[in-house]
Amino acid sequence: MKKEDGPRPVYTHAPEDDRPINFIGDLFTIKAKADATNGAYSLTEMAVSPRAKGPPRHHHDDCEEAFYIVSGQLNFEVDGEAISARAGSFVVVPRGARHVYCNPLDEPSRVLVMISPPGFENEFERMGEFAE
Repeated sequence: MKKEDGPRPVYTHAPEDDRPINFIGDLFTIKAKADATNGAYSLTEMAVSPRAKGPPRHHHDDCEEAFYIVSGQLNFEVDGEAISARAGSFVVVPRGARHVYCNPLDEPSRVLVMISPPGFENEFERMGEFAE
């Protein structure tokens, strides 16, 4: 996406704008895509189910993924390093790093995921199904 010069209008996303996506057994809600951030990043809220195994081990060659744990906990493995991230933690997975995460708790975890540069969030829509 081409970045624009000059002032841009303020972007807002209210709860009534949410379009949750069922993806890998969890609920993903894209809050901002590239067009909302002038191509800088995307922001997705994840509701990760209790005891969820998460996605298969994977990597992204084209973007960083940053996870802010709002509530609950996620356990990560990033290039063989185990990371336990409880509420308030921030984890940045660099480009190319093989990673996986899971929710070890008996309660859902809520996580904000920033992807930079944006684009991969479109895969959530492509591979998931919009919740009703």
